[in-house]
Amino acid sequence: SLFRDRDTRNGDALIACLELFGLTFLVAQTLHHLCRARGARHAERLRWFALDKVFWQIIPHLSSYSAMRLLHFVSPAVFTSALFTLWHKIQADSVWLRCWHVCKFVL
Repeated sequence: SLFRDRDTRNGDALIACLELFGLTFLVAQTLHHLCRARGARHAERLRWFALDKVFWQIIPHLSSYSAMRLLHFVSPAVFTSALFTLWHKIQADSVWLRCWHVCKFVL
């Protein structure tokens, strides 16, 4: 089964399913607001509110919607920059305090 086996692929499948569900929800929300805008021919205020929601909130969110954003912090350039910043920050600290800062950084 998709989620019952104890395998690392199941976690990947779960994340993919959740991301697909979220994307489907956002697309359905977009279609809902576009239908509301089209149906509100004589109520200009409602039409503008629906289009405002689509173009200023939903579409920008859709343009950057992906689990790939989570990988930004472990990309080599970002990770090494943060590591060197931490290294220079903790130079004057005691050994125990250095270990504490490194543990917080890793977690």
